[in-house]
Amino acid sequence: MSKTKNELAWEQILTKYDVISKIQSIGYFIVTADQIKEFREPRLATKFDHNINLPSIFKRHRISIMPLSRSEFLLSNHDMFFQIELDTKNVEQRVLPGYIESITRESITSEAVALNCSFITGMISDFLQDDQIQPTVSGRMTSGTFSFNIYNTIKKDFDNVKVNNSQIEIDGAYEGINSLALIEAKQTISTDFLVRQLYYPYRAWKDKINKTIRPIYMVYSNSVFTFNEYTFDDPDNYNSLRLLKTKSYTLEDRQINIETIQDILFNIPIVNEPNIPFPQADDFKKVINLCELAQDNPLSKDFIASEYEFNIRQSDYYGNACRYLGLMDRKKHGRSSQYQLTDNGKLMLRMSYIDRQLYLISRILEHKTFNETMKITLNNAKVPTKEDIVEIMQTNGLYKVGSKNEEASTFDRRASSIRGWIEWILSIIE
Repeated sequence: MSKTKNELAWEQILTKYDVISKIQSIGYFIVTADQIKEFREPRLATKFDHNINLPSIFKRHRISIMPLSRSEFLLSNHDMFFQIELDTKNVEQRVLPGYIESITRESITSEAVALNCSFITGMISDFLQDDQIQPTVSGRMTSGTFSFNIYNTIKKDFDNVKVNNSQIEIDGAYEGINSLALIEAKQTISTDFLVRQLYYPYRAWKDKINKTIRPIYMVYSNSVFTFNEYTFDDPDNYNSLRLLKTKSYTLEDRQINIETIQDILFNIPIVNEPNIPFPQADDFKKVINLCELAQDNPLSKDFIASEYEFNIRQSDYYGNACRYLGLMDRKKHGRSSQYQLTDNGKLMLRMSYIDRQLYLISRILEHKTFNETMKITLNNAKVPTKEDIVEIMQTNGLYKVGSKNEEASTFDRRASSIRGWIEWILSIIE
């Protein structure tokens, strides 16, 4: 498998400074920005928003990285990430005020605009249960000086870490009568996130004001704004994060009934299979989300791997899934290639929520194997097993009897994707 620039850079850094043996000996290694810069821009080399983004050598030796200041980073064996679940099933509808013209549903293509929209429409005040909130501090600032305990996965105990004026960034801060909400906003869907993105701002402001600090993680994707509020049960413990509540909002009607799905299923013409790898991308929400990420610029595999919760191979799996549906093309860019939206992909993103979902469902169900699997699902009131789906693929000429073991595993992954996409269709039926 090809390696990212971060993979190559960190292999060189860890080798040159004998980092692994030093961590094993004394429990940590402090690397400077200048040492990193010899191999990679520090800002890019230290950005790991999700556990899967970590270089393979970090994962093998359970190494984590954390900024201590603007010029020093701690390499150790600390537990830095937190699992996240986004509830997008129960969604409350909100409306933009009629006098607002500079923000439209179609123009929400960044975290900043998503935050402004959620404030204007009252989502944030409703979530915080405070109608007196106002936007205050945001952007890059210094963390100040503080220390905290963090769990060491090798020692099975806590270490104390001191931070001295590290750089932090707050996407949005909203102050009310009794509290200050600090929001980390994302446009990417993930299964975990870096706790530091909430913890450093929380500690930076906890001792500056007398109000309660409320750390919030917000995700905007597929026209849905989801807010998760957390608390740190022990302010001095990085790993004491706990979810308090979650709520989702939208600007659009989301009523899609089973009759509409059935009408598409039984009337859409079946197309010939494209000369594109069959999907191996289980999470269809991420297929949609990937298109959203490509609205402004084409996406390289490295970018997808670093920005998203993907490794290099998954970048291709999801990029090809978008190509399979006619939403993206892959174009040569120098020595590599990039994924960019097709006209159909751009059109899909401009559609209303309901039209977008129905368009995507049509693009899925026009493929024979997906169509037949959906019919069986509705007839039996449950999604077929992966083994049954493999038989459907075999019947449709997508699976050859007598394939090698590695090919069999490939079709098992394809069956898993078919199940995932059918389950996504079922999940949006109101």
